[in-house]
Amino acid sequence: MSDRKRISLSHELHLLAHALDAAVLLADERHEGEIDLQIGSAVAAVLVLSRERLRLLDRVVRDVVDPRLLWCEENAAAPRSQDELPDVERDRTFVAWSDRKTAERHLAEHKKALRRIELERSTVEPTGNGSQ
Repeated sequence: MSDRKRISLSHELHLLAHALDAAVLLADERHEGEIDLQIGSAVAAVLVLSRERLRLLDRVVRDVVDPRLLWCEENAAAPRSQDELPDVERDRTFVAWSDRKTAERHLAEHKKALRRIELERSTVEPTGNGSQ
């Protein structure tokens, strides 16, 4: 298990906060003409990426997706055990799913999709035979 990636919730939240700080700095700058459009686009991009990152983080917290999808160097959890830290310094961490858990989740999603297909087929009205 030690070779699996660990994600620090605190590091991820700080990363998002820094991205939003950058958007605020960009939005506060005063520029002329064409640069205003570039600044607006940059701020919008940071906000969209931050929103989507928060949505992904939510799915990781709810154990809907593998935390490895969220992992990056900037949010990597410290290798030492949380049990060694005082309560005030503990961080919530997420460990990448094992291959077994990943396979089980994909199999469960596959079964759900097959049930949806069957339900859709059973509710579709048969077409007429051409006679009117």
